[in-house]
Amino acid sequence: MEHRDSKTAALQKKSGKMLEEILDRRNLEKALKAVISNKGSGGVDGMQTDELRDYLTHHYQVLKQEILEGNYGSVLNVGEWS
Repeated sequence: MEHRDSKTAALQKKSGKMLEEILDRRNLEKALKAVISNKGSGGVDGMQTDELRDYLTHHYQVLKQEILEGNYGSVLNVGEWS
């Protein structure tokens, strides 16, 4: 059982590091630029790419913290996707 617990802890640590890298501001900026240059469409939440940049400017720190702590909840309800 102890071996399983140490493997779980190692996996959680690795996952946390990966999330940190994904949520790095430079990575998000690069991804946003790619979507804009590819003329990508807005997300399922209806937010357009030009709105997203402004949203991230004002909410990045809280959003990142909520995701890393596992407390992020999408503003969407499943019924809104259709």
